[in-house]
Amino acid sequence: MGAVLSALGTGSAALLLRPAPGAHSLSSEELAIVEAIALTLFPGGPFPVDGREAGVAPEVDRILGEMLHPIHARGFRALLLGLEGGTLASRGSRFTALPPAQRAEVLETWSDPRLFERRLAGDAFRLVLGMAYFQNPVVLAHIGWAPGCDDWRPAGPFGEGAGCARVDWRRPRSVPSSSWTPMWSSSAQALGAAPSLPRSRSVANR
Repeated sequence: MGAVLSALGTGSAALLLRPAPGAHSLSSEELAIVEAIALTLFPGGPFPVDGREAGVAPEVDRILGEMLHPIHARGFRALLLGLEGGTLASRGSRFTALPPAQRAEVLETWSDPRLFERRLAGDAFRLVLGMAYFQNPVVLAHIGWAPGCDDWRPAGPFGEGAGCARVDWRRPRSVPSSSWTPMWSSSAQALGAAPSLPRSRSVANR
């Protein structure tokens, strides 16, 4: 995945927009694209806040500016613009202007394993936006996680028993180490650690 972002980042620097006022990396247009993806991936329920209420877009901007290598951040921004413009040909409208159901269909096509690079692009969206969403304190409180948890107990088959058995309050906050969160907590490393990929087909939308 890191190789895909690197390749996109190397060739896309001149195409990227200026950061929005107060933003680390993302332009106003790119922040709107991130918010549209966030509302599609995290529409609210079972969690108490949706992707907009959780502040995913500004948190993604922070992650790109502070945690990712600049070339990977540029590659991620190029993917955002590719998603936004790619639906013009396939659906007659930019991604941010599509109804929620059509946005979900587009992101589902980006999970299709038959086109490897496009699937990696979809994975990049889910990893980075997921990391931003699951750092929100309201979301963390909803899943019962406490800062500095040393012994997280995931819920049982009926939702019972989730919680922290032992807390070290001196530890900084991090994503809980339950069975479904390593993909979010290690997403920044994953974006830069993938092996090189051969050149192949476009990552355009269906």
